[in-house]
Amino acid sequence: MALSSESFDKVFKFFKELNLKIGYVDCVDAEDCRDKHYNYNFPLNTIITHDRKSDGGVEVIEMRIKNIDKELLFQFHSNRNIIGNSSFIEEPDQNDITRFGWF
Repeated sequence: MALSSESFDKVFKFFKELNLKIGYVDCVDAEDCRDKHYNYNFPLNTIITHDRKSDGGVEVIEMRIKNIDKELLFQFHSNRNIIGNSSFIEEPDQNDITRFGWF
C-alpha cells in the first residue's frame, strides 16, 4: 500500500516537526543509501523515502533513531493515525536503533 502525495505531505510534515526536536538532517531516497553490492546503509535521524511514485507519493517513508526516548515514542504513537492504518514501528535492534514510519 503506497502513500499518495497528500499522505506523503502529512507524514513529511510530522517528521519535519519531529526532526526539530532531534536535529533535522535531511530527506534521502533509499536508493541513495545503497552501495554497489546492494547493501543499504541508512543514516540515522534522517527521513528516508522508498520508491517514489509518479503522483509524488512514495511506497514507504520512515526514520531510524538510535536510543529513541519516551517523548518521541509518545509523539509517534499519538500521530499514528494521520494516515489511516499504515504506520509501523519495530522494536530497537541490537544497536538500539528504532525504525518507524508509514507505508
